[in-house]
Amino acid sequence: MNRRLGELIPATVTSCVSAVLANGEVPLLLGGDHRLSYSSLQAVNSHVDLSQVHQWDAHHDHHQSLTLNNYSVFHFAQSRLGMNIFRHGLREDGAPPAQIPERPEKHVYVSIDADYLDPQDFASVSYPLPVKPSMRCDIETLLSEVEEVGRNFEVIGGDVVEWCGHRATEKEKEIVRRLVQGVVDCIGK
Repeated sequence: MNRRLGELIPATVTSCVSAVLANGEVPLLLGGDHRLSYSSLQAVNSHVDLSQVHQWDAHHDHHQSLTLNNYSVFHFAQSRLGMNIFRHGLREDGAPPAQIPERPEKHVYVSIDADYLDPQDFASVSYPLPVKPSMRCDIETLLSEVEEVGRNFEVIGGDVVEWCGHRATEKEKEIVRRLVQGVVDCIGK
């Protein structure tokens, strides 16, 4: 049964996101891991010409793998869906170089992994990575960058994933509330 659920859940997410898009609404997934991002990207890609994803994440999640998992999701998005991935806050080594889009994009998808945030201020994630001294990966920087993307593009979907809410402090819960509100505001433009 567990293996079957592993097939049904992504298909259900893709179907639900497709229904939201067919209704003329913008999907925003909250919770889970990046495997859900891929299901959402599949649905969005079938409804509009999408080739650009903005990813805020400490990890590139672009590892080559025979099967889709949360470590390979953006490899699959790039190789199977033809999407260009723009990374913000990346601290893991080994990411492929970003490609320059051949044409200006109108639509973008935003994907935010909570481990983008500096673990000194936000530790309720599974795989924290320290922030390099030359980087700022705080909620203010994240909200500013998301707002900038929303000003320049039509955000047609998004997700906020990889947050471990069960071990969050009150301060971290407030950061997540601000983050979700910032993404909603970006989508609502």
